[in-house]
Amino acid sequence: GDEYTTTGKVIKGYVLVRVEGEAKGKIGKDGSTVTYVYKPLGLWIPNIPGQPTNPIKYPNDPQDPTKPGTEKPKVPYVPGFTPKDKGGNPLKPVNPNNPEEGYEVPNIPANPGEDTPINYVANKANLVVKYVDENGKDLAPSETTEGKVGDEYTTTGKVIKGYVLVRVEGEAKGKIGKDGSTVTYVYKPLGSWIPNIPGQPTNPIKYPNDPKDPTKPGTEKPKVPYVPGFIPKDKDGNPLKPVNPNNPEEGYEVPNIPTNPGEDTPINYVANKA
Repeated sequence: GDEYTTTGKVIKGYVLVRVEGEAKGKIGKDGSTVTYVYKPLGLWIPNIPGQPTNPIKYPNDPQDPTKPGTEKPKVPYVPGFTPKDKGGNPLKPVNPNNPEEGYEVPNIPANPGEDTPINYVANKANLVVKYVDENGKDLAPSETTEGKVGDEYTTTGKVIKGYVLVRVEGEAKGKIGKDGSTVTYVYKPLGSWIPNIPGQPTNPIKYPNDPKDPTKPGTEKPKVPYVPGFIPKDKDGNPLKPVNPNNPEEGYEVPNIPTNPGEDTPINYVANKA
């Protein structure tokens, strides 16, 4: 018959869901039992691609075991990603002027035993591929591909008539960075065979491109003309070979392209000795 009053207690990580028995009353003839039944509090669960993360337990209310607390932890800033709630809404940064300080977690749901996923979504980012000469002048239109941070990409240089690829600035193959990625293919002009015929204007002959490999010249060999009374010679003074040894009037084979394909090759026509 003694009167009694009981209360549930705050148990870390749990929320009180019901009471079995009388929380307040009089002790019965066989005694009385009061059972406070709890369930686990839910979690904020950050999902960051390629990065293991620990769930964050909802806080307890320090005085009321039937509800979660109001304390709001933060989730981290991840370069190139935006954390979003289960409805796809971006979370608010703790400091709008500096997102690197982290983001506010979403509100705890009406059912405090339900988990709250926080999905980190890759930001949109562009891959830009440029083709320029050594002065930065565009030789071909740049190519922009829309993607997301972390997308894998592979680029290749292209064959540009009259030019040879000398270097790549940036990663030719990789993943798009948090601010996007730029790959720049840098070229220099191919050299020329330069016939020097006394008293006769001539046009230089550009070295050919390799049809598939932009880093080297082609193997095609044009010919230079026969000029009566003159022998064409390479830069070392060696006579060029006629295309047809039986008929030099068909012209001469040009010398080999030098190791540095940007270097010109003079072809000097030297007068025959009388």
